[in-house]
Amino acid sequence: MSPKESHSEPPSVAWSDVVKFIRQFGHDIRNNLNAVELQSAYLSELADEHELKGEVQRLREMVSELGSGLQKLSAALSQTTPIVIEYGAADFVDDLKKKLANDFPNSAGNISWNVQLKDEQLEIARLCGGLVHEGCRVRD
Repeated sequence: MSPKESHSEPPSVAWSDVVKFIRQFGHDIRNNLNAVELQSAYLSELADEHELKGEVQRLREMVSELGSGLQKLSAALSQTTPIVIEYGAADFVDDLKKKLANDFPNSAGNISWNVQLKDEQLEIARLCGGLVHEGCRVRD
């Protein structure tokens, strides 16, 4: 990354593009899982030992279950709409300081905070019951 890029605005991606990416990524992974399932079926046909055939069948079932779970996840994410909330940047920094002091009591005092915020607001997109989807974007 060039020095100029490190000071630029964080990328802004349209939600529809995120959904398209998730769908395509899920599709690509399912294709690979299907290939693994086909390969394991082929190995099962080549196997002579009953125990080996059983293990290959278990592998096929696990791959199938994983593919099914991925498809459900992709479908659920594509129907999710982000909720944008505003969070005062100064409040966020105060909460972050408290969280760090609580989680890392031996190290938190080593941080030198030089933050000068006025009325800046963070816009945070929330998904899936509060998981942060995107980083914060500061606006005046």
